[in-house]
Amino acid sequence: MLKKISFVAIFVALISIPMMTFSEGSDEKAKELFVKYKCNHCHTIDAASIAKDPNAKVRKLKVDPPDLSTVGEEHDAEWMAKYIKKKVKKEGLKHPKKFKGSDEERIVLTKWLAALKSSGDEVQADEKVEESTEAENK
Repeated sequence: MLKKISFVAIFVALISIPMMTFSEGSDEKAKELFVKYKCNHCHTIDAASIAKDPNAKVRKLKVDPPDLSTVGEEHDAEWMAKYIKKKVKKEGLKHPKKFKGSDEERIVLTKWLAALKSSGDEVQADEKVEESTEAENK
């Protein structure tokens, strides 16, 4: 009986680790990635106090890049992960720049972006993004 309880406790703890990892400190990590990969050369996130880089040299685009403060209301993390890898289109256009970071960084970034909503919804780990990434790498 004790072995079963121990197994269940360990199992629950292991399942909780990814969600805890994402919620604890992931906002700061995602913001760092947003700047590291120069997303702020085109986009702002007013809700996270991220402004466009005034020194960025960006070519003229067909559409003005939006502020991403509420992007999570329009798209989920799985779709965003594909979009920044140029695998899907929005309004007939692929994202102008292909994300250069690792799959792990892309997951952290898109989960955070998907959590950006005006309603104040809490961040929920999106397992579909990880599954999608695994499928893309096969």
